[in-house]
Order: sequence, then C-alpha cells, then structure tokens
Amino acid sequence: MMSSINPASFLITTAFFVLFIVLLNRNIIQKKLTEMLYSSRSTRRRRSVFIIVMMLFILGYCFFFSVMYGFFTNEILVRANTAGIDYSYSFLLLFQIDQLNHSILAEILPVTFFYCMAILPIRKLSKFLGRSEVIINIVLKSGKSFEKKYLLNSNVDDGVLISDSLDMFDQNKYLIPKENIEYIGFDTTYYSFNEEIAPKNSSLLVTLSEFNDNEKALLRSMLRTTNKKNGE
Repeated sequence: MMSSINPASFLITTAFFVLFIVLLNRNIIQKKLTEMLYSSRSTRRRRSVFIIVMMLFILGYCFFFSVMYGFFTNEILVRANTAGIDYSYSFLLLFQIDQLNHSILAEILPVTFFYCMAILPIRKLSKFLGRSEVIINIVLKSGKSFEKKYLLNSNVDDGVLISDSLDMFDQNKYLIPKENIEYIGFDTTYYSFNEEIAPKNSSLLVTLSEFNDNEKALLRSMLRTTNKKNGE
C-alpha cells in the first residue's frame, strides 16, 4: 500500500498545505487580506470569489489529510495482523485489535494525533472567512438591564447564564432567574474577514425561523416559567 505513494510527492504536497494553512492563520496575513479585500478598489464579487477559492482549498486540505490518515492507518492495521486474521476490509481489524500486534496503539495514536493537529487550523480559517455572533440584551422587572452580553446557557437552575464574552472561563458571568426577566432581545452580528457586515434590509418583524436552537430553547423555557407562574 505504502509503495503506491510517491514519497517526494507526498512531502511536497504536505509541505504546501501546511505552509499555506499556517500563513493564512497568521493574524498579520489575515489583517493584510482584510485591508486588500475591503479597499476602495475591491468589490463584493472579488470577496465572494476569494471565499469560494478558500472553501475549495479547505475541502482539498481536509480531503488530502483524511486520505493520508486512512492510508497510514490501513497500513498499520495490515502490518499488525501477524496472526493472519481473515478480513474483507482492513478497518474490520479494529474490532479484533486484542489479537493484533500490541505495538499497534503506539503507531496509531501518534498518526491520529498528527491528523487532528493538521485539521485543527481549519476552524480558525473558517471563522475568518465568515462567522456570526448573537448578542443578548436582558431587561429585568426591577428595571436593571444587561446589554451586549453573550448567551452561554439558556437553562441553568431555571436561569439564564450570560457573560461578557464567549469564553466559558470568563469571570464576568451572570446567572439570571427567568422569573425576574421582563424582556429579552437578540442582536445577530455577521462578520466576514473579521469585518462586520451590515444587513441589506432590516425589519422590526422577527419570525420564529430567524431564531437559532439556543434562542428557541430559551423562549420555550421562559414561556413555561411564565405559564407556571400564571397558573399559581
């Protein structure tokens, strides 16, 4: 199996993908790209084309490393089959791993680790191309308000857990009982190349389809709390 892979081609392709993904994830490179794509000479069409090219690169990147991971894992399983176990597909050997050479884990775990490390940078690059943030504004019955907060959990001890950031370890977190809430508003901000995108059309009418799963869960939970209180 390994003999079918040209070592030189493998190393060159791997070096290209790794170098390119590292450069694209550098903050200084992303800043330069943002300045270039949002300059006066750039257009929305140019930004769209760039996003499509980057998405194709991400697909190619993931495909290459996934295929290589499959090749290496397959080779390790076949070589570890010293007992001569019959199999139709090599991955079936995983179900009989206790009968394989005990050194197999020492080979598979590092390969899996490097595969995960190779795929990890895709997340940062994807967020650079486009992401959204939901900001929550809460007004309590007492009149106190919490503005521009992030929703961490919509149901913690019959309360809403919010924070100044999306970091779960942020010290500035607030747990607000749902029964004390008078009003909740949601503002969704979209970003592309780390630049805020203003929506073409804005409407005061908000339909249920515009809420994400977290927001829907929070609304349902608040309705249950309100109905329970009214029933008492």
